[in-house]
Amino acid sequence: MKEHTLEENTFQETTESEETPKKQGLEVVINGDADGVKETLETLNSAISHDEPVTQSNLDDLRSAIEGMKINIGGKEMTLKDVESISSFNAFLNSTYQSWGVAESDLPTPHPSFVDLKEIEYEKKSKNPDKKKFGTYTLNPETFAVDFEKAKVFIPDLSAMEGKELHQVFQYVVDTYGDKYHIPGIEYWKWMIENPDKAEEAAKKQKYDIKDGNYYFFPGSSLCPSNGDWRVPYAHWFGGEFPRRASWLGHEWHSLDRVLLLEK
Repeated sequence: MKEHTLEENTFQETTESEETPKKQGLEVVINGDADGVKETLETLNSAISHDEPVTQSNLDDLRSAIEGMKINIGGKEMTLKDVESISSFNAFLNSTYQSWGVAESDLPTPHPSFVDLKEIEYEKKSKNPDKKKFGTYTLNPETFAVDFEKAKVFIPDLSAMEGKELHQVFQYVVDTYGDKYHIPGIEYWKWMIENPDKAEEAAKKQKYDIKDGNYYFFPGSSLCPSNGDWRVPYAHWFGGEFPRRASWLGHEWHSLDRVLLLEK
């Protein structure tokens, strides 16, 4: 049975002159103590205007007021720290696209969205490539803020799925394990690539070796690269690192393929 290769999921930029429309930003609604932030800022402004010292207590009050606010993005309520995480995902994906051959001048404006896995439509995505969606990606709201170092890894036996298409396998995983386990996506992929030793240690606690040469998929997210084929990220230990790879949803599931889940 054919196995994944590092070259399999790389692609060359097309020379077609198709203009990609500018992506629209997500609607942002701020909920929380906006008056508290305003009052704290007024206190700081008054102190500065009267040449009074700005104390550490003033700064701590402002930080606390801001961090305590909730920001609703794409229907998900998040803290300022969560919003900063999205920014890091955008930068990570654009650097990934560059490593896949996309010129810096052609990088997209990233367009993330939170999608419940029961609505991710793996099969539909596998049959509907769309270059205009370059830069679009999904996040699983359940795993967005999980502490991966503390999370317990679970890798189900999917050997019976060999020969199926990836979208079939991932739909089976959602239907079979979605209620019992978290299904991570890009956020875990990024963490694993940037922290291979921590990821290895977290898996070893459950007696798994993620540097064993198998391919670990994270179907909690899907992403659309420049050729328009929707893909799911995976990690494969090669040459002392986890290269940044993602596989098209229409590809075949192989004997070395795995899905990494996290206990709820």
